[in-house]
Amino acid sequence: GFYHVWLAKSGKTVVYNGTGAAPEAACKDRFTKTGIPISGPLSTSTPGLVGGLSALHLNHGTQSWSHLCNTAANVAKSGFFVTHAYRAFAESNLQKLNTNDVSKRIFTDDGTVPSLGAKITQPHLASTLTQLGDEGAEGFYRGALAKRICNDAKSSGMMLTDADFATFHPEIQNSISTTYRGFEIFQTPLNSTGFVLLEELKILEQFDIKNFDYSSAELIHLMVEIKKRAFRDREYYGTDPRYTDFDIRTLLTKDYASRQAETIDLQTSSDIPLLQHHQKSGDTTYFCVIDKDGNAVSAIQSINSAFGSGVTGLGTGILFNNRMAYWHLKSEHPNMLQPGKRVRHTMNAPIITKNGKVWSVFGTPGAD
Repeated sequence: GFYHVWLAKSGKTVVYNGTGAAPEAACKDRFTKTGIPISGPLSTSTPGLVGGLSALHLNHGTQSWSHLCNTAANVAKSGFFVTHAYRAFAESNLQKLNTNDVSKRIFTDDGTVPSLGAKITQPHLASTLTQLGDEGAEGFYRGALAKRICNDAKSSGMMLTDADFATFHPEIQNSISTTYRGFEIFQTPLNSTGFVLLEELKILEQFDIKNFDYSSAELIHLMVEIKKRAFRDREYYGTDPRYTDFDIRTLLTKDYASRQAETIDLQTSSDIPLLQHHQKSGDTTYFCVIDKDGNAVSAIQSINSAFGSGVTGLGTGILFNNRMAYWHLKSEHPNMLQPGKRVRHTMNAPIITKNGKVWSVFGTPGAD
């Protein structure tokens, strides 16, 4: 996940990057013939969310870590009731859930979609969350809890090892930003593709749109043409920043935006193919909070698809992610799979300010 913070007193922003890397065993050649599976044990990357949340809490939290974890543990233990939305997700992912005995037992009714109002409880996950409250993120990655998780991973056939967990650390990053008609928009940096929204706005700023009707064909055409160019740049430059020398801020300058704007014909649609067809969207949780002091958090997190990999740990009750599904295997692509590298994320968490104060905090599930 990405946790983007606005600090009202200083007027500064900071990003806590809690995205995990590909396991050391995840070599590109391993998947050349078969492709990377979109579910199952080989679709799981090193979990990073706990590390990101822990760093966020360490620097800005006001309640104890153990209290927060115990609150989540109580929810897992007491359970939740099946809704229409849950039934829809379960039905579309039933085959994936039934492939894993633990997931089948927890999330289905003996292999069928649970009835409306049925209760889903996760007692093993509750115990794990309680242990997380006691040990903290250090225990999750390098302690007793890490050993339990890695035992689950090994018995499930995953690539994850103790070393993948031990070497993980969240990254504290500076936001990237640009201006648009008197607003300043802050975004999550690489390996998030938050730069795409900023680039789009900067190109749009080069046009006089005040005479365009909202939702008019003319305005929609212009924005689609801008989006084509920004998404092309996403394919060229979206990657783990530790694996590139390119300064993404180059794409956010007025000079670059002007040159892109000059290529747009307001009467003709351009043909700009992507390097590779866009992958199927996953399912994401976005949330935002502003406190009484004006501090804000724009947060987005995901295990990728609904029910992630479909694999739940027998001992921990953890439902593992399927983040491996978003890698590319072509050597020329900046998002090419490499062990220890973080995948490119569509997830982004913007914050907009005007005159030095928060104007909007927003995001979207799926992030695109």
